[in-house]
Amino acid sequence: MTVACNARPTGGREAHAEAPVRRPAGAMRIDCQAPGQPISPMIYGVATSPRFDSPIVDLGAPAARWGGNTSSRYNWKLGNAWNAGSDWFFRNTNYAGSPKFTFMKVLDFHREHNIKTALTIPMIGWVAKDTESMSFPVSVFGVQQRTDNRGAGNGKTPDGKDIAPGSPSRTRA
Repeated sequence: MTVACNARPTGGREAHAEAPVRRPAGAMRIDCQAPGQPISPMIYGVATSPRFDSPIVDLGAPAARWGGNTSSRYNWKLGNAWNAGSDWFFRNTNYAGSPKFTFMKVLDFHREHNIKTALTIPMIGWVAKDTESMSFPVSVFGVQQRTDNRGAGNGKTPDGKDIAPGSPSRTRA
């Protein structure tokens, strides 16, 4: 994509001649003088949390996205199990804070309030098997560069080298 600009420098310096811009096939040109077009209201959606912390109804957002990093490993059968990946010590957790959470609650809430939904669907071949497991427990892998208060490590030795992971079955279903 190429954006053409006709602006010239201003001030006490003289503008230098510029080499012509080559535009490959499919190039784009933006004309700031052309009449505008309305923007789809769907572009003004917001991200929502599984706890419904976002005041999406009060904002009047026409659309909401449910998903993100942890949702790619969300166990939709259990409904409340996610894996945080490297964002938080490769730990399985109950990110929603509720044992009865399911993605259907999000969809029902959005439907009730006439909010369009974009939903992440796990497709990477595995999901969190529970809400308690961790990939690099200090009790198994020893001292690590960083740990959390539950004994999960970040998978790096104290000097920053990667630790070879154990069996994927430790956290995956």
